[in-house]
Amino acid sequence: MSISSYREQWVRPLGLWCFGLVCLFSVGPTQFQLSEISAVLVLSVWVADWRQFGAMVKQLALPLLLFVAVMLIGYLGSVFPQKSIKGVWELFRSLFVLIAGASLLVHQSQDRIVDALVRASWVAAALLAGLYLWAVSQWHWSWSLRNNGALSSVISGIHEFANVAAMAGLVVVSAIIYLPRYRTLPMFGLALLLAYLLLASDSLGAYLALFYCLLLLFVWWKSAFAPAFAVLSLALVVVMVWVSFFTDGHSVAGYELPNSFVERIQLYQGTWQAYLDRLWFGYGLNSFKFAPELIGGGLNQVMPHNVFLQLLFCVGTLGSLLFCLGLFALIRALKVRSGWADFSLLNRLGVLFLVYLAFRGLTELHLSFKFYVALLLSLVLLTHLNGWVDRRRDGVNP
Repeated sequence: MSISSYREQWVRPLGLWCFGLVCLFSVGPTQFQLSEISAVLVLSVWVADWRQFGAMVKQLALPLLLFVAVMLIGYLGSVFPQKSIKGVWELFRSLFVLIAGASLLVHQSQDRIVDALVRASWVAAALLAGLYLWAVSQWHWSWSLRNNGALSSVISGIHEFANVAAMAGLVVVSAIIYLPRYRTLPMFGLALLLAYLLLASDSLGAYLALFYCLLLLFVWWKSAFAPAFAVLSLALVVVMVWVSFFTDGHSVAGYELPNSFVERIQLYQGTWQAYLDRLWFGYGLNSFKFAPELIGGGLNQVMPHNVFLQLLFCVGTLGSLLFCLGLFALIRALKVRSGWADFSLLNRLGVLFLVYLAFRGLTELHLSFKFYVALLLSLVLLTHLNGWVDRRRDGVNP
């Protein structure tokens, strides 16, 4: 077997497998070994076509430089420089995953990429179902995973469990809706299994993010739903800001807030005030959990439960602007299509993943290697340009 045949038959398929798993596990439990799978993805893509890998680095030069600038601010402006080295490293290595993912998808059709994501969804569902059965068998056979001590002893939490189920669910439901060849009994069964696992997770933040993803699917079905999506999105942000900063933080309209809500509000207020104290450069990447005294209220949290506030806290206004510019430059460098009519299934999945991350980030996600990878690969899917040929063949209207 020639080297080129070996690459086509073994190395590229391995990269696709890893790409699918990384997309779904990127906001999942640490125990799902995202770092190791990502390393295999990068290595397999480089071995398969190192020239394409190098060409992608050149194509993404501007966004990569902007992200490097964010790293410099996150380290040089840090009040905990030794701790910020880890934060810089997490963002830096996520860029290799970005380059690998973008390089891999350049010559791949929608069929092969969607197949990889669906396969990964089956793997994710099997892992989650196995964990669920083991956890409930160890915890009095209570169907809900809320406060399940057995599960929390082996993975980092039910919210990350729910994230994997949600991301896999978005893949499966989108494939069923937009590609007729996926409308099979096993796929419907997989969708039901993931729905049950989500219900069992009792993760309100995941439900909230999925609500907006579902609403977006309605927007693509009937554009008349677009105003509802916009109004409800704005309403959520306005309500969160009002409750967090313009009430006493303990009650709203005479109703006492749960302790978990009160603690989140204190975190938001403390994080915002700390950001204002170091407005331009922040406190450094990976600094939040080492600065409880800066937040006040005696809170000792590893994250503020709001990824947008954490970005401001860590790299300040200047770093946050550079980070956003890096994302926009990345979209331009990957040559995204314009207009909903040109969107393939992969483009829609990229948007759904971004919507999920945005609304989940309001309550739970934090800056980490996992978050960066999820965000960057979602943009890679958003900008994929080859899927329209397959969509036309499958007879699916845009």
